[in-house]
Order: sequence, then C-alpha cells, then structure tokens
Amino acid sequence: MNILTTASKYIPAGIHVVRTTYADGNTCLRAISEEGEPYGVLSVNIPESPVHEDFVWLKTWSENEGVLEALIESNLVEKLPVTHPCGYANARLVKLTLK
Repeated sequence: MNILTTASKYIPAGIHVVRTTYADGNTCLRAISEEGEPYGVLSVNIPESPVHEDFVWLKTWSENEGVLEALIESNLVEKLPVTHPCGYANARLVKLTLK
C-alpha cells in the first residue's frame, strides 16, 4: 500500500495514494482515506501531452500545495525538470515510484 508519510498543506499524512486512469486512459493519481473514501486528485490530465503510464502530470497549486514535496519525501514519486502550462499554472511531470 502506498501511504503518504509526510503531510502537505491540505493533505494529512496517512492518506493512501493510488494510481488509476482518466477516461482517456492517461494515468491519474488519487488520494483516498484508509476507508477507501475519495480525498482528492493529485494529478491533472493533459490530453494534448500524454505520457507513459509510469509518469503523471502533478497538480502542485491550490489545494495540492506541498503535494510534490510530500510525495517525494514519502518515496512515491521522482521529480523531473519538466513542466507544462495548465490554465494559469504549470503542471509538474513526475515519475511514479509507487507500487
């Protein structure tokens, strides 16, 4: 089980992190409670810039502030030096190291 061991600004430690897919098949990263209740979506879908299933565009703004750092410290992702415009912000490409 992939557990966020370090809290971010709005997501507490102990939340489970799971890999799913968006409707178009792109990889999605979700946070769920221990009971399986949805807690939030950590990624963002950018259909015009698909990536391999072991990578995901991470949403690092608004309610996901601090998520990148928490995921890195929890050994669930590796930060890559790639961003992509997403509305008024930039999504960060990460490599998934979770199981």
